[in-house]
Amino acid sequence: MQAPLRLICLHLALLVLLVSWPSLTVALNATFANNTSLTADSATILSSDATATKQKLEGVAPSEDEDEPRVYHFRRCKGAGCPYTASWLSHINLYRRVGWFLESTKMEAASFNIFDRSQQKYQLSEPDAYYVHHMSMFEHLLHKKYGFETAKNKTQTMSDLAFRGECGDNLNMTSSREYLSLIPFYGGLPPEVTADFSQVKSIGQGNSLVTPQIKVLQCMATLCSTLRYFGQAVIGVTRDDDRELITSTLARMNAKIRRRAHVLQLSMPKPAHLPFHLLAWGQKYVKEHNCRGFPSNGDKAAADKKIASDPGVYSICTDERLEKQHRGGPVNVTFHRKSRGHGSNTTAHSPIRFVYYTEMDQIVRFDSLSTLRAISKASNDSCFFVGRRREKDRDSSPLEYMGALNSWRECGEPGYSFSWPADPVVRLTT
Repeated sequence: MQAPLRLICLHLALLVLLVSWPSLTVALNATFANNTSLTADSATILSSDATATKQKLEGVAPSEDEDEPRVYHFRRCKGAGCPYTASWLSHINLYRRVGWFLESTKMEAASFNIFDRSQQKYQLSEPDAYYVHHMSMFEHLLHKKYGFETAKNKTQTMSDLAFRGECGDNLNMTSSREYLSLIPFYGGLPPEVTADFSQVKSIGQGNSLVTPQIKVLQCMATLCSTLRYFGQAVIGVTRDDDRELITSTLARMNAKIRRRAHVLQLSMPKPAHLPFHLLAWGQKYVKEHNCRGFPSNGDKAAADKKIASDPGVYSICTDERLEKQHRGGPVNVTFHRKSRGHGSNTTAHSPIRFVYYTEMDQIVRFDSLSTLRAISKASNDSCFFVGRRREKDRDSSPLEYMGALNSWRECGEPGYSFSWPADPVVRLTT
């Protein structure tokens, strides 16, 4: 009798464990149910508590660490090609001086233009100090070697886990409101793709062929990764379908994430124009946000005094070139779901000092918040820092979404450094 009794007790214990195991509050059940492309492996992952726990560990945010003394080493870059990461972090006094051709279809220009505007560009020498994981490259590498079905299924698996790992209960968002993230989202197919998905001829306009349901998982993982460091974000769309997909997905996510995310819809002739319209809109938004209460009655002395009190915040207030420096357009907003707290007293007194731009499929990482603070402090209207773009090895397991990442392109001339926090000014290393 003792053996059956022990077996019954074991079954009851297992049942209690399964019922009480903490679940991810952000699971998108409706999205997954409607996604007929889910593979058997993905379905197993979605119900695997052990895997979810592992992904929680992968997605843990850095703590609000102290600024321990550290020497950062850099390579000085020339040109825009080598240090390209499809993302950047800029002081607003550099960002506001950049004009874009709003009808460009080459999305790389969203980075090239700001690179060209900065007089000093530095890449961090340590590969892990600041980087992004370019998720869609996993799909491209698999597609080229094994065909689209294999690429789609493995990308689905990785994207499920990236979403859960980045947006789960462990997400620790920064309290800082000095940073604003801009993320353009397009759920459709690239132009000029063959019917069998064997070839894509639209280089420079995004080449991912997976479903919108997979792309939105990558976008949400990107969003959540930015909220760890930057506090607030704007997801820009142009198609009605994309707006509905983003807003319905956010509606199923944790309220603390929704409170930090805007959804912005802009009208334009082609979806490929979206990054440039979003960036131009962002300049105007930062100006309006920072300059509430700025002297507007023609009192130049008062305006100059306000700017002198904090030029890193208020120089933008008298910049009349923001909308004149772009070619093409105009920028037309057709929908703006504002983040909760937009316009509140707290937000009004938290000026934006930095803008982070990234494509919709890139998880961002800093090795510490101290590193973010260090390069932010050293950034200005002419000095600019880039990280690395890292990509997942083609034959690595999709079960580890941040695993087996290469280190893409070391750029520029070595021999530069600064000491943090004592002297955050880049100098030649002696």
